[in-house]
Amino acid sequence: MNIKKNKSICHSLFLLAFMVLFAGIMFSQEQQANVVQVVPHLYIIDSLPGSGNVAFLVTDEGVLVIDSGGSIQSGKIVIQKIKETTQKPIKYLILTHYHRDHTSGIPAFPEGITIVAHQNVTTNILGFNKKKFDENTQRLSLEVEKERAELSQLKSVNSPDISVKEEKLKKDEAQLQEYNNTKFIVPTQTYQKEKTISFGGVTVQLIYPGGAHTNGNSLVYFPQLKVMHTGDLLFNGTLPYIDFDAGSNTQNWIDWMKKLYTWDLVKIIPGHGPVSDKEVFKRQEDYLIHLRAAVATAIKEGLTLEKMQESIQLPQYKEWKNYSRLLKMNIEMVYKEMTAK
Repeated sequence: MNIKKNKSICHSLFLLAFMVLFAGIMFSQEQQANVVQVVPHLYIIDSLPGSGNVAFLVTDEGVLVIDSGGSIQSGKIVIQKIKETTQKPIKYLILTHYHRDHTSGIPAFPEGITIVAHQNVTTNILGFNKKKFDENTQRLSLEVEKERAELSQLKSVNSPDISVKEEKLKKDEAQLQEYNNTKFIVPTQTYQKEKTISFGGVTVQLIYPGGAHTNGNSLVYFPQLKVMHTGDLLFNGTLPYIDFDAGSNTQNWIDWMKKLYTWDLVKIIPGHGPVSDKEVFKRQEDYLIHLRAAVATAIKEGLTLEKMQESIQLPQYKEWKNYSRLLKMNIEMVYKEMTAK
């Protein structure tokens, strides 16, 4: 298999799913999002539609936000929820990685704030997100042109389907306008291995674990609070997504789960799922170990990728969210990792 020439089906499906989320989140969903205090001065926005976990720290100097939400609309909800909590200005936005359920809300944030991420996030936003976004914008533009022509034809024969087509065209035109008005914003500050931000008397440490979920994840550690926002280095109660095309490394990921379990942490904010204690590191470590062992055995037995995806079952994780959708994808990602030359 030529890994470089054959783009991952998993990655394409993942980005396509994000496009659906990006297009489908409506303002009426705002009431689903709630501000929940993790520890004093540090909050998460719970149940933000189509998004990873967004957190924010309130200090005397202002507000520091972790991740932006999965769409411009979700970003607007984040801003509103912060304003309902404090009148302090937003000064920092930290991006835990490039995936669009964590970064698509950036355009909703105030201009002039400092956006911080690992240096690979800029490359990934421009290389993956913007490319796919431009493709989908072009696709939608062609679809709108087609719908306009179809509507004209329906009107010429006074078809009873005119109102249905008009409604569809109206929605697609509004979506296209939002796409055309979207600016792709990249971090204004990047780092390589570690970065410390002293903000309002609180120390915020950004730590790059190396390739794991992607090649650009940041762990956001609050040592005084004994809290960490892991981004998608941790999924709680759901199968993780493994992004081979963006430099995932499941063995290093396992190593970091082991390491973080030894840290003095009282609260863990995962990229997805509820806030938890340190035991969540052990649960994800076990999943990745079992997944790698199953794929390694299948490779030794000479199974094709398709046969692996049919035969490998990890029933102990069947109750986790996205089991059916992500297990086959994860098998493919680990297979590619283990067989890449």
